[in-house]
Amino acid sequence: NAVVFPWNTFGLKDHWTLRLSAEDTVGNKKSVTSTIDLGVRKDLVKSLDAAPRLFSPNNDQKLDTTTITFEVTDACNVKIDLLDNNGQSVKSFTTVTSAAGKGTFVWDGKNNAHSTVPDGTYTVQLVASLTATPQVNQTETLSLIVDTTPPVISVAGLVDNACLNRTELPITGAINDPNLTGYNVAIAGPTGTTALDSGNQNRNGYSFGSITDLSEDTYTLTVDGNDLGENSAKLTRTFIIDRTPPKVTLATPTSGAYFGGAGNIIDISGAIVEKNLAHYSLRYGMGESPVQWQEMVGGDSMPANSKLFSLKAGKSDAIVDGTYTISLYAKDKAGLEGEVRVKVIIDNTPPDVSITLPKDGGYVTKPADITGTLADANLDSGTLELAQGACSAAVNWTVSKTITASVTGGALDMWKVLPADGEYCLKVKAA
Repeated sequence: NAVVFPWNTFGLKDHWTLRLSAEDTVGNKKSVTSTIDLGVRKDLVKSLDAAPRLFSPNNDQKLDTTTITFEVTDACNVKIDLLDNNGQSVKSFTTVTSAAGKGTFVWDGKNNAHSTVPDGTYTVQLVASLTATPQVNQTETLSLIVDTTPPVISVAGLVDNACLNRTELPITGAINDPNLTGYNVAIAGPTGTTALDSGNQNRNGYSFGSITDLSEDTYTLTVDGNDLGENSAKLTRTFIIDRTPPKVTLATPTSGAYFGGAGNIIDISGAIVEKNLAHYSLRYGMGESPVQWQEMVGGDSMPANSKLFSLKAGKSDAIVDGTYTISLYAKDKAGLEGEVRVKVIIDNTPPDVSITLPKDGGYVTKPADITGTLADANLDSGTLELAQGACSAAVNWTVSKTITASVTGGALDMWKVLPADGEYCLKVKAA
């Protein structure tokens, strides 16, 4: 239901037959005919034409105007109306010819209000009336097309500057223009430019082709189209093929390191290697497989240096004792991920030490167990020591036993041979 071609019937009369034929790419053919009676022509108007029949009044210096020419056989009053699809006049032009002759009217696509008319088909209606006898007149018409709109191009599923993890990329999209003359689809990459498709008909949801064997690099897809009004459009999509996940490393701390007490600062250093980083996160969580993470630092650009963060892990820093996992996680724009984890132990609680027997100030008269507690979740070592004299003045300590495993309310050592009679001090300590 669109204009196939404007047919200028000026100068023609009687019966004519139109035939429209079509053939598809596999050889199927079809044609239809229609007979038209143009009737008997009058001879006041010798010619009526317009060039170009399709023009584009959009001030791009290309086909901005059309020139309407006519010739009459006698002195006439001539009126030209430009009619829209509703038969309404959008622009008028009048002139008087003193004798037989030719005339021209240049239309710039503006209406009577000096605004550019919408795109579409317009009818040039020329009415010539004899100056001497106005009742004698002749009306002739022809069609013009106004097209100021470039082709509309779209590509499905590919945004500009996309980063993709794939080796093959199908290109699907659409190109539409009622007066399309042609389009071209091409891809530029590291090995040059390759044509994918070209044509001269509208496409919707159409597969322009598929790009295969894509290496990791930057590519540019270009789709351009032109129409009869010399309007042009170009769509470009630059994209990156990236199939390599981010490489992340943590140099410090080492896995299994202990922090707390005097060593209450965890200096975290590492690196991320990724050209197309989308986001990174340095985080920690309780346990060896945290279900919740606390982010220390993150962002969508690469860290400025290898020292990523210093985490305070002292007793007053609101981090409870326990095993923690530090994670450096990165995700690139193609959706690929990389992560490295290290386990650390935070311990700000000193060991639990006590002596229950012998009691403070008590007497030992025979060999017996020395009982008490020397315990810590992260015990390194402990000692049971003895010195002669009161505890407040004891200086010369002798290690009677080294303890490497926690003891809670049990025997720390057994006094098999008692020292010489006298006052002694027992001390238990652990780290």
